[in-house]
Amino acid sequence: MSGGWEFLLDVAAKGTVVLGAAFLGSLLLRRASASTRHLLWTLALASVLLLPVLSGLLPDWEAPVLPRAPEVLAGPGGAVPLDRAPATPNWPKLAAAVWAGGALLILARLLLGMARLRRVARRALSVEDPEWLDLLEESSRRLKIVVAVRLLESREVALPMTWGLRRPVVLLPGDVEQWPRERRQVVLVHELAHVKRRDCLTQILAQAACALHWFNPLAWAAARRCAIERERACDDRVLEAGTRASEYAGHLLDMARLLHYRQDWALAAVAMARRSHFEGRLVAILDPGLRRARSRRAAVLTGVVLAAVAFPLAAMRPWPPTAGVLSGVVYDGTYAVVPGAQVVLTDRARRVERRAVTDGEGAYSFGALPAGRYDWEVRARGFMRLGGRDIVLDAGSARRLDAVLRLGMVRETIEVRGTIPPGPDRGRP
Repeated sequence: MSGGWEFLLDVAAKGTVVLGAAFLGSLLLRRASASTRHLLWTLALASVLLLPVLSGLLPDWEAPVLPRAPEVLAGPGGAVPLDRAPATPNWPKLAAAVWAGGALLILARLLLGMARLRRVARRALSVEDPEWLDLLEESSRRLKIVVAVRLLESREVALPMTWGLRRPVVLLPGDVEQWPRERRQVVLVHELAHVKRRDCLTQILAQAACALHWFNPLAWAAARRCAIERERACDDRVLEAGTRASEYAGHLLDMARLLHYRQDWALAAVAMARRSHFEGRLVAILDPGLRRARSRRAAVLTGVVLAAVAFPLAAMRPWPPTAGVLSGVVYDGTYAVVPGAQVVLTDRARRVERRAVTDGEGAYSFGALPAGRYDWEVRARGFMRLGGRDIVLDAGSARRLDAVLRLGMVRETIEVRGTIPPGPDRGRP
């Protein structure tokens, strides 16, 4: 179980470092385009998902920064019954169960949202309006989108949203017939920008990272920043297409007024005008000084810097190569503790012998042990000796070996000594 405990600590610590570096990088990139900042958050969230995989592929690099969790082993003589052994909670196992439960809840929420999206899509109607179809073809050609995009309409949604990778779908609210041509055009350009950028994939990736790090507030904050920069990047595409900033902001404001409730089931999709992101987006749209053009150089530099942080972290083993500890409890055949027992530990390579005596609770402990192989023996008056050979102790490990002693055999010898007195009867039978 210690391996699972160390895995959780490793994932949490390394993920925190990567996300912290991403927050620092976002401050340095505050004047860059939204597309570049979105790439930063996407790479950071992908890194926290890939760190456990990379840790198993890259060579080890020991850099002790975290304490090693203790390992409990069953000692010779059998396991100690739970009603006699000291009752201590298995904290590593409990922590792993809590983590797994939280991760499953987040993933279940995501899968439920995907299932509901499919159900909405099955009940939605295909948009047959020639004006919508012409605008869809024109916008797809402008953004150089080669895949066919389905255009659906449903009264179950309150705002435009997009999902799907191989067969992308743009789902529109039920009142689209009342929209003017200008609004139709900006909505299509914005949603098709999501398709071009494969933002549905990054949305699912962000939710998966939150599932793995659901206990870490940095993961949720990073996912939120990723969603904000994603929408701003698509807004930049609309403005680059020639739409005036004031006109586009007006269309967004009109659509946002209709959002009186949240649709949490749409976690697998990317929506156009979420209320929680709206104010910052309007400010960014109306700011003429913001950089909107994508920079390939900035994108490459962002990826290189984040990789320089993530790869060494993946190879790092944050467990201290300190001396080990061996401890345990000595019991008798009824599983009562045996105080005053002598425990002898012999380092096989160095030929060094260490001794310890059990206390009133039958416990013993050896500290500051170098890594190596040891012979272990327990001696107590009235009991048979018990021992083990080739006990491996790793650097920094904490092992426990309990002993259950059997009663020894009692031997008694009576010796009579004397002399035969001299006399005439000496030697007679």
